[in-house]
Amino acid sequence: MFSCNSACYKTSVKIHQEFIECSDQILRG
Repeated sequence: MFSCNSACYKTSVKIHQEFIECSDQILRG
C-alpha cells in the first residue's frame, strides 16, 4: 500500500501526524 508502511504506518498508530506527513510524501512522489 504505502511506500513506507514499515516505519510510517507503525508511527501513524501512535502519532497521526506522521501518517499525514508520510501520505503527503507519497502524493508528491
